[in-house]
Amino acid sequence: MSTGSCSSSPDNPFGFPFSMSCARHDFGYRSYKAAGTYSADKSPLDSAFYEDLERICAAYPGGTKSGCDSTAWTYYQAVKAFG
Repeated sequence: MSTGSCSSSPDNPFGFPFSMSCARHDFGYRSYKAAGTYSADKSPLDSAFYEDLERICAAYPGGTKSGCDSTAWTYYQAVKAFG
């Protein structure tokens, strides 16, 4: 089954490895849509996606972490608004 990874966004923006997080998030969307619970489960799934990205960012030091955090926030805001 195709995951779609980060859809129309880069899977590894600025070298940050977000592709697996995106794949899990897309899988959750597909699963909840198939189960008919997408509208109820979208917000918690989006929050879990952001937490997953923040775990990735925690591995980076200083300014690199700040850049990762900013990118993670942008990805989260995009899925909240357009997911």
